[in-house]
Amino acid sequence: MKPVTALYCIFALIGSYYFAALIQTVFHRWFGHHRRITRIYEIHAKGHHAKYPPHRLSANQWIDSEQHVMWFYAIPFLPAATLIGWLFGPWILCSHIVGVCFAIWWHIYLHKEYHLSSSRWERFKWFRKKRELHFIHHRDVQSNYAIVEYWLDTLLGTRKEPVPMLRPSLLQASPDPIAGYQSSVPDRPNLHPSPAKSSQVHQKIY
Repeated sequence: MKPVTALYCIFALIGSYYFAALIQTVFHRWFGHHRRITRIYEIHAKGHHAKYPPHRLSANQWIDSEQHVMWFYAIPFLPAATLIGWLFGPWILCSHIVGVCFAIWWHIYLHKEYHLSSSRWERFKWFRKKRELHFIHHRDVQSNYAIVEYWLDTLLGTRKEPVPMLRPSLLQASPDPIAGYQSSVPDRPNLHPSPAKSSQVHQKIY
């Protein structure tokens, strides 16, 4: 392999990772909480979010609910891989496949770790930050659609940061797994909040 080809392969691998992260974020936003594809909605909104409601966001073991709809995410990947192999040849195609496969594995793996009450990654600040952002999504399904790359939510205008609590007494009594932050969404999640209700909920900050 020529050095320039190796460089292209590295670029293809990194680009494919972020391409997969973008697909995850957009699909989650478009289909995870809307009935555009009923199967995905039923299993994600009524499956995963029902098993991890706002008052119980972590457990000792991962509660699986979504593996059998993962093939829907292959819909954009297959045409992309075909086009890349046709335009750029086998080396770039292999790099693309490796990047996409790693992205899928990393997103699934880290998502599981978010919901484990004793994750091995707990000691890392970056992990706790990403978990906080994901738990906010479980409280407000109109925000934080990414699983790992939350800068994509910033680009899409759907990122929501934790809101610091102003009353220490609420912090001590709060059952919130994200210590130090106030949930602005009720314990029983509204999987389809209307824009009017959503704006009212965001105003209820102590």
